[in-house]
Amino acid sequence: MHNPNTMNLIALRADSTPAKGLKRLKNTPAKRLAMRCTWLLLPLILTACATPQPPAPKAVYDFGPVLSSASAAAPTRSAAVALPEIEASASLDSPSLLYRLQYSNAQQLLPYAQARWSSSPAQLVRARVRDALALQGPVLSTEGIAPWVLRIELDEFSQVFESPEKSFGLVRLRVSLLKNDQLAAQTTVLARAPAASQDAAGGVKALTAATDDAVRQLSSWLAAQIKYSVAR
Repeated sequence: MHNPNTMNLIALRADSTPAKGLKRLKNTPAKRLAMRCTWLLLPLILTACATPQPPAPKAVYDFGPVLSSASAAAPTRSAAVALPEIEASASLDSPSLLYRLQYSNAQQLLPYAQARWSSSPAQLVRARVRDALALQGPVLSTEGIAPWVLRIELDEFSQVFESPEKSFGLVRLRVSLLKNDQLAAQTTVLARAPAASQDAAGGVKALTAATDDAVRQLSSWLAAQIKYSVAR
């Protein structure tokens, strides 16, 4: 016959096994507090993960200040010239910063995702042309007042990648000079400048340099055309 005290001692020892004691040690007040904090913070964590983050802002570029006179080498003129808005295709009439992969598909214009111009290339180029021509003589914004009208079409304005490691800025202008509403002369201005880095920032600097070169060519051509017409 078993002694009841012995049975109780056995039961007590069975209830005090190492695993049971370890469980009690793990279930401490500090652990219970940590679990409560975790459950309280869990909805906030899930909400933060589920909330879409706003996209990174695009870098905005322009040509920067004119560091040297774009028409310093061109002779001055006394005749006033009207400079209407520059015409451009839809792709060049937006602030997108465009590039071409000449080694892959030269016919496709691609925009940089995280970079853009402060205004359309047509507006930026017109401002550069206006500033340069103003150093030679009067420049008007509207037609019908001055006998001379300078019309410009922007045909190309992009960063062209010859390879992944080499690119250049390319600018092409079609220019028409009218006198008293009659076509007096036409020309095409083409300028390119190498890019120091193969990214949006490098493309901006290359296109700025190419634009300044194109403006110098245009200023010299215009002054020569007007001088020749007046001399006749």
